[in-house]
Amino acid sequence: MTTMTNPASGLSNYKQNYSLTSFVETGSHLGESLKYAKDIGFEKVYGCDIHGPYVDICKERVPEATMIHSESISFLQNLLPTINEKTFFWLDAHFPAYYGLQENESTKFPLIEECLLIKQLKQNYENDVIVCDDVRILLPDNNPL
Repeated sequence: MTTMTNPASGLSNYKQNYSLTSFVETGSHLGESLKYAKDIGFEKVYGCDIHGPYVDICKERVPEATMIHSESISFLQNLLPTINEKTFFWLDAHFPAYYGLQENESTKFPLIEECLLIKQLKQNYENDVIVCDDVRILLPDNNPL
């Protein structure tokens, strides 16, 4: 669960270069990225997390954000048809078992399904920026990372 609190992450550059106004994060953890997005001027900030205590922390840390206690697939299915703005997507949902929660093939690492949902349900997704965290998980078993 990488955070974007480091300005070197380039989020503000993406925001400016692509005129992005909304920020969507799956797997929001402790809200560092949500807070950073709000602090640099994203007008709308949305997040979800499968772990209830993290949702509460995010809501306290970034009360202006729309924060949902949900796994990412349901979250995106509900959210995507409702947003039209140019959006930055930070896809970082994975491994609920790490938190002692049930996981299945859909929730274990939903990155591919998340991307397909964006293409299916988000109007004008061609104008959005999508960053996929933890892509190294998709690499072969002998990956040294």
